Amino acid sequence: MDSDDSDDAVDTVNTPIDTAKSSEHGFRTWPENLRDSDTQQVSARRADECRHAVAELQTLVARLGGRAESSGSASAAMHHGWLAVKETLAGHSDKAILDEIEHGDDSALSGFRKALEQPLPPALRIVVERRLEGVRGNQALVRALRSRASTALQ
Repeated sequence: MDSDDSDDAVDTVNTPIDTAKSSEHGFRTWPENLRDSDTQQVSARRADECRHAVAELQTLVARLGGRAESSGSASAAMHHGWLAVKETLAGHSDKAILDEIEHGDDSALSGFRKALEQPLPPALRIVVERRLEGVRGNQALVRALRSRASTALQ
C-alpha cells in the first residue's frame, strides 16, 4: 500500500473513530438518566466497547503513519446538546434515550459501511468489519430494551 493509499485509509477510518468517540461520550452520560438497571448496564458496556474500538482503530491508523481522530466532532457535540434539551423536555424517559442510542448506532453503522466501501489494509478492514458487527448486535439489544420500555409506559 503506497503513501496515498495509507492517507486515504486514515481519512476513511477517522470518520468511524470520530463517531465511536462521540458515542462513548453519550453512553457514559446517559446512564445517569436511565431508570432501568439493564439499560444502564447496556449503556456502560457500549461505552467500554466504543472506547476499545477507538483505541484499536487509532493504533492501526498510527501504524499506517497517520494521525487518528482524537475527539468527537462538532456535529456530535451539537447532537448531544440537543439530546440534553430533549431529555429535559421528555422527562428522561428510558424509551427516549434508547431512541437516541439507536439513532447514534445508525450513524456508526453508516460510518463503518462507508469505510468498508473503500480500499483498506486487511488488518484495518478486519477491525472495521468486527466493529460493524458489534454495532449491529447492539442495535438488536437496544431494540429489545426499547420495546420493553415502551411496554412499561403503557
